[in-house]
Amino acid sequence: MRLRSLILIASFFIASIPAMAQSDDYLQIFTTNYNSSLSIEIDPMAFILKGHSIHLRYSPMASDHFLVGIGAYALNLPDAIVDLNSHNRDRGWSVRIRSAYALYAEYFPKAANDGWFIGEQVGIQSFKLKNNREGTASTSFNTVLAMTYTGYSWRPRGGSWYLKPWVGVGLTDRIDGINRIGSSRYQVGPIVPFFTLHVGYTL
Repeated sequence: MRLRSLILIASFFIASIPAMAQSDDYLQIFTTNYNSSLSIEIDPMAFILKGHSIHLRYSPMASDHFLVGIGAYALNLPDAIVDLNSHNRDRGWSVRIRSAYALYAEYFPKAANDGWFIGEQVGIQSFKLKNNREGTASTSFNTVLAMTYTGYSWRPRGGSWYLKPWVGVGLTDRIDGINRIGSSRYQVGPIVPFFTLHVGYTL
């Protein structure tokens, strides 16, 4: 009887070894922060350039380094951006992004929405063109855009507000519409550089 008890105790001990070895894994599961967060961002430059901007960024549960999001914006493109394409420089173009919608994904090595990051944007933009050499005529067209960008998310006081400057380079192409007025043709892409500053607040 005593031998049988010893065998049962020994069997139970041996069977419990794997569970004991994995106890740290279970502890990590229960101590991991699974809270998600939602942030709202705007681009002040878009408003200065007679447009609008609203972006949402979401940090999924159990994700310490990623943000995903959506955004919508519109603005008059400044001449400095238009002139980056040598084919359009000093050709009399007035360019407006009437509306744009995009999906975003961002990776932060330090922590989500904190410090340096790299991101990817995929979206559709709707343009309206005028050319002061071609009278009052205008035209419009739509493009698809894929842009890789990098920047820094800085919380000045460690609170909910943050500043987020970034710079990116994208590829774009016209998918429909007309990018010509009279004898003047507006060159669309294919390479699009861009830089801006977002101001955000985490709820």
